[in-house]
Order: sequence, then C-alpha cells, then structure tokens
Amino acid sequence: MMRSVSLNVLQKGPGIKLAQNMKLLRESNGLTQKKVAQYLFVDRSTYSYYESGKTQPNLKMLTKLADLYGVSTDALCGATRFLANRLNISGKN
Repeated sequence: MMRSVSLNVLQKGPGIKLAQNMKLLRESNGLTQKKVAQYLFVDRSTYSYYESGKTQPNLKMLTKLADLYGVSTDALCGATRFLANRLNISGKN
C-alpha cells in the first residue's frame, strides 16, 4: 500500500477533482505517470489524459488506483467525507 495523503489537500467535488486527486496522490508517493500507467496496464498518454481531465478512468481503473494509494474510490473521486475519521478532513485539530 502506498502512502496516503491528508484529505485536507485532496480536492472535494466531482469532475476535475478526480484528475487533481490522481495527480496529487501520484506525486505525493514519488511516482511517475509512466510507473502508474504500467501498474494500470495502460499507455502513459492514457494516464496523462486521466490526470488532465481529458478522459476519465473506468470503474476498474478507479478501483486499481484506490488500491494502489490505500484510499477509497469515494475519496479518489472527491467525496472525502467517507474518510473523514481516518484522515482528519474536518479541519479540526
């Protein structure tokens, strides 16, 4: 399992938030687009399109990404309330 990031920095909401979260998780784990693409068995350019928001990964890809980073698909897609207890996204210390 990869290192999770605080959901304080993960973007909340639909659409482009998925792409932003994918990039944030990849970079916070020190991975290149090429390495993640290899893990997903897709071309690097395909993965790059996911991160830029030009296309969206299917459910199978979302599940593999969530497993890679140790987060839920909900968190990956921006519905972070599902991991509030685990990663303290309430903003309260």
